[in-house]
Amino acid sequence: MPSVSSTKILIKCPNWVGDAILITPALRALRERFPQAHIAAVARPWVAPLMRTNPDLNAVWEESPRSDWAGFWQLARRLRAEQFDLGIAFANSFAAALLLWAGRVRRRIGYARDNRSLLLTDRVRVRPELLCDHEVKYHFHLLSALGGVPETMPPLVLEEDAAAREKVARVLSEQGISPETPLAGLNPLAFYGSAKRWPPSRFAAVGKRLAEALNGIAYVAGTASEKAAAQEVCDAVGARARNLSGLFNLPELVSLIKRSEIFVTNDSGAMHIAAALGVRTVAIFGATDWVKTSPWSGNAIVVRRETACAPCMLRACPIDHRCMRRVQVNDVLDAIRRRWPELALSG
Repeated sequence: MPSVSSTKILIKCPNWVGDAILITPALRALRERFPQAHIAAVARPWVAPLMRTNPDLNAVWEESPRSDWAGFWQLARRLRAEQFDLGIAFANSFAAALLLWAGRVRRRIGYARDNRSLLLTDRVRVRPELLCDHEVKYHFHLLSALGGVPETMPPLVLEEDAAAREKVARVLSEQGISPETPLAGLNPLAFYGSAKRWPPSRFAAVGKRLAEALNGIAYVAGTASEKAAAQEVCDAVGARARNLSGLFNLPELVSLIKRSEIFVTNDSGAMHIAAALGVRTVAIFGATDWVKTSPWSGNAIVVRRETACAPCMLRACPIDHRCMRRVQVNDVLDAIRRRWPELALSG
């Protein structure tokens, strides 16, 4: 990319954890392009904790958790005072471009979609092939507005917080789990909706086999509101299971997943966390598009079954949830054996 005289850069992050992780290769390339720039990110409160550990950012500002105009204009006034030279709307919404415009960011880059072209100074055309490719590449292509996409795409970037690591070690110790105990993470939950969820009983069956093979512990770590659902999975696994739901915040979940030997998950933000950390990741896909949102990692596998109706992108299945129910326990176990024979998962 040719030199650009920007010294203060603003990033508008996507609104969800997984999507925010998928922009990190673009952030790394941006930092390499502008090593001395002050780069700040605007993120939702549930995304901001992950962005604060990102070494390519100098500052992270939280948006209002609600879409209220008072909070919007308060943030816009703050942006005006900062006098940003360059802004990139990685979020696809009209509101993201409006925020850069209202904040008087001098140069505003974003995709020409959602009726927001007039708010942008640099409109990147949404090529049809981008909509059929992985979202990492979709976000990375926005850098073409700066004079060409870098030849080499950096990996996902996700750093661990030291205080979070200490908290996880303490809680695991309280749960009777030593630092040497191998962990298998199970993520049978997904915020998007029930259509993304593989049956909990099948998660339990896989978790039990993994815990036995590792001579370790299988855990579920959902939110406090998901504790009862997580307990059903843990009860089915048996003595080698721990329900850690409600015990960790988002940075602490990162540390917990990093501590794991393997992570079995639905399509979710936690899936992208595991992928970014390089943990062995088993992603079970059904209703959502595995081509666009699969784990971006060389240490991950996708398990799915072809169905005529998938990916439908619906939150709840209107028929029989066949895309997920057709994925059997042995499909997942066999995929793990093929990809990671070193785990010695028996037949």
